Amino acid sequence: MMTLECGASRQPLAAALVVQSFFDTVACRLESTRRGALYPLLLDRLHDGRISSRDAPAALQELSAIQGGLDRLPPSQILSSFALPQGALSAGQVFAALIARLRTALEASAHSGQPLYLIDAPRRRMEFYFGWCAFLGGMAWCLFVYALFPKWYLVSAVVPDAQDGIPIWRAGYVPITLSPVYIVSSRSAALRYWFLRRQWAVLSLAVLGAVAFAVLSSVKFH
Repeated sequence: MMTLECGASRQPLAAALVVQSFFDTVACRLESTRRGALYPLLLDRLHDGRISSRDAPAALQELSAIQGGLDRLPPSQILSSFALPQGALSAGQVFAALIARLRTALEASAHSGQPLYLIDAPRRRMEFYFGWCAFLGGMAWCLFVYALFPKWYLVSAVVPDAQDGIPIWRAGYVPITLSPVYIVSSRSAALRYWFLRRQWAVLSLAVLGAVAFAVLSSVKFH
């Protein structure tokens, strides 16, 4: 179940399959080029997890336009991996409950001045577990490879000098450095959106891990 969070208020939206079907149907059936070309606030920013309160009124206008388009779309045009309700005359009827809940949440955001977050709880749990697995896996790599293969190292193909080699156990620094991104962002909707919209930050942490892999250890192998 995906939820909408605005300040201290958290309300259920719909099952993840239904929400993804809504985004996919609007992008493929109502937009002509790329996702977010006509409805950037809903299909780009909300799809990534956040809409600011100042953008909420414009997002409400987009939602009204989307609802009108879905009302003219037959249910057979819905991109779905779930069973459609029997007797629905339009895609708008299929997504009526989702649209109503989304409208209420956007209105609350506009009135309260708080941003609106779209939260996928199962995915956040998966990212939290992945972060810890990356951290523990990196630690295990460092400990076990150092214990079992202490003299294994990477050297330059041009100057294969052991003195200049990099011990392979330091490769564990990379997942250790990246793991806090997943752990912390899985606990905070705001941080998750920040990292999702700024992939350069994740890349920078990966580079930091690579630098640590190369130079930050005081252990020397001879």
